[in-house]
Amino acid sequence: MKTVLSILLVSLVLSSCRKEEPKWGSVTSVGSMITVQNKAGIDLLNPSNSGAFLQQNIKIFYLINGVKEEVFHGNYDYPRNFYIEEVPDGSFRMCLGMNHSPTEEYPITYVQWSENDTDTLKTKIYREGGLTSCEDIWLNNKLVWKNEDLAKRERSINIIK
Repeated sequence: MKTVLSILLVSLVLSSCRKEEPKWGSVTSVGSMITVQNKAGIDLLNPSNSGAFLQQNIKIFYLINGVKEEVFHGNYDYPRNFYIEEVPDGSFRMCLGMNHSPTEEYPITYVQWSENDTDTLKTKIYREGGLTSCEDIWLNNKLVWKNEDLAKRERSINIIK
């Protein structure tokens, strides 16, 4: 009987154990800065330029479990997980929250600039404890940013159209 009680007690104790969360909470760093220019160097995110991509027309999609899902969170400040801002030098950039779905080994983010123009961003995500961060970024299957670049500059990508 003592053996049965001991086994039950040990089972109860072990089943109540759970992985301890990091004391600092969680940190998610998956934002990227994107600039877009045409071959002549014209800023295509500047709304006053002819042929510019306007924020209200851009759509973001995440590939999750093989399904392309449009990003829209009505309760967010930026419901489509991006915004376009003017920087001090007068140029414009997109600040984009990349797909970091835990179900994806290399999460995919699609940026649909227009009905006929979409770019694919694939990310390698580092996950450890409470930290989630981009390590590498591919643009249309070409490696364009590595985590080692972060020491030199922000996570930024320049797209030429």
